[in-house]
Amino acid sequence: MRTIKSVWLTVAKIVKGIFGGCVTIVGGIIIIGWFLGFVALVLFSLIGWLNNRVDVSSPDCQNLARSVLEECGIGAGRLKKVHHKYKSMPSFHGDHAGAYAIEVSYVDVAMLTPENGWTRTDRASGGLEGTPWSLPQLGSYVGWLPSERELKARDIFVYSLPWHTFSVVLVRLSDNMVFYIYVQT
Repeated sequence: MRTIKSVWLTVAKIVKGIFGGCVTIVGGIIIIGWFLGFVALVLFSLIGWLNNRVDVSSPDCQNLARSVLEECGIGAGRLKKVHHKYKSMPSFHGDHAGAYAIEVSYVDVAMLTPENGWTRTDRASGGLEGTPWSLPQLGSYVGWLPSERELKARDIFVYSLPWHTFSVVLVRLSDNMVFYIYVQT
């Protein structure tokens, strides 16, 4: 009788040891998983932060600004300075949005006509709400874009570019600023 009891006690000690070890291992895996998840989140956020801190004086940025100005008829030679650039974090499929703030030496108002592809934003049919993306929503991330109220003013013109699925150029006459906004899908 004693041997059966001692065998059960021995088996109980072994099971308790194995179970306790498993609990310790599972707990360790959970803690390591949380730690790795936290590290991944920090790295992902850091990459996003660094991605938005692009040097606007880089040749790529300057060349893109010249291309935009040339394509919409303002002229690449009028580029004074690229003030800002924004690029959102790409989604799993690579979709992202971006924006540039470009200062030009002057804008020829006579060139901003419907025949040349320009529309005053306060006269745009349906405003910019008809676009599949929301400029005011992007503006909440990018404080230097024209506000929704400004888009209803008389001194902002819009031009659609064919380069991306959705892209526009805005010209604000009051300070000779050109804003290039795109959504890459």
